[in-house]
Amino acid sequence: MSYWPDQGPPTQQQRPASRYAGDREPLVSERQARLTLTLLAASFGVLVVGLVVFFTVKTLRQGEAASPSPVLVDEQPAGITPEDAARISGGLGPPAGADVVSYGQKRKDALAAATGDRIAVVSFWSYTTEAKARALAGGAEIVGLLAAAPGGQPATVTGTLAAWVTAQTAEARAERDELNKLIPTVDEARFKADYQARVAELARLINAIRPTGDLIFGLVVRAPAPALQALAAKAEIRIVDVGPSAEPEAKPVYRGLRPEEDSKANEPSTRPT
Repeated sequence: MSYWPDQGPPTQQQRPASRYAGDREPLVSERQARLTLTLLAASFGVLVVGLVVFFTVKTLRQGEAASPSPVLVDEQPAGITPEDAARISGGLGPPAGADVVSYGQKRKDALAAATGDRIAVVSFWSYTTEAKARALAGGAEIVGLLAAAPGGQPATVTGTLAAWVTAQTAEARAERDELNKLIPTVDEARFKADYQARVAELARLINAIRPTGDLIFGLVVRAPAPALQALAAKAEIRIVDVGPSAEPEAKPVYRGLRPEEDSKANEPSTRPT
């Protein structure tokens, strides 16, 4: 170690300032940089949260404005036609809950004004056999059969009625067998009674459903408007619900009126046993 001539060891004040101030400056700069980054990160987080809240509220408001309230059958805006109501529900025929009398009258008016070829849903006053139903169609092209088994739900049959009956019987037997397995495990008396009643209904369905039985309550047909108007005049015909054209929709849904639906459409939802 060497010293300046004629001088003692350098004091702290005589030492180069860079060895002290310079050592402190990097530490201070580092702390300031960290603080700045922390503040920036916090600000960015607040900004992100604010943007998320803003766009969420905006999206919800736009969704509320763009989604109209569902149209209820009994509270339709003035001027809406039964075709419009059915279109909202999809398919052709009275939407569930429609008043049968007023719906039928409006559809009579629509049929009277129809021109050209049309698809129509034809409903009968009573259940009948497939052979009698086809005879009632006259020269109209039959697109499908409207069928319901005792205790079952209505269906549009586009294949053979025998195949539909086989499928309905298989489903009823499967449900009956599952319920018979379930009933011994049920302790609640009310539930057990409900299950037993359903088993009895299924048994009646299985015993009553036959391809030659009275299963048909309507038809889906295609014909010129005059032929449909003549069809509506037959005593066995309850209503001819004419569609807007002769072409079915991509996924057609057809709803007729069953004989037991005397007040509201689809009430009851199944055919009584």
